[in-house]
Amino acid sequence: MKSPFFDDEAILKKRTPPALKVAKALSVLMDSAFRIPFTKKTFGIDALVGAVPVLGDALTFLISGYLLTLAVYYKVPTSLVLKMLGNIAFDFLIGVVPILGDIFDVFFKANIRNYTLLFDFLETHRTDLFVEGKSAKPTVAPSDAVVDL
Repeated sequence: MKSPFFDDEAILKKRTPPALKVAKALSVLMDSAFRIPFTKKTFGIDALVGAVPVLGDALTFLISGYLLTLAVYYKVPTSLVLKMLGNIAFDFLIGVVPILGDIFDVFFKANIRNYTLLFDFLETHRTDLFVEGKSAKPTVAPSDAVVDL
């Protein structure tokens, strides 16, 4: 599966729908907006907010629902929506475990996984959504990506 975050191909000459640009920016913010000093490892506000027991994880669970909403809006197959929901649920269930959940959030990036699933599906099956122009598909790692909204 191609990944819109870790793809070495040239940037596609297409225009990404604004809702997907917002989804990408939200995914980066939630999962990889910050870099751990002297490493290549990134984390997002999911790991920070998730430090508040249960309430923080519930909040990030709701924010992650934006990608699910887009999937339903764009009428992606139920199997893909369920896979995305599974990623979010898995992230939530492990995330509620104190300390272990916060460490887990650094490694399991549910929002980036879900954005990748959604983008790849739409790029392949809903080409009508994309028009000539620049894509939001970066050629760099999420931590290095600059999102233009």
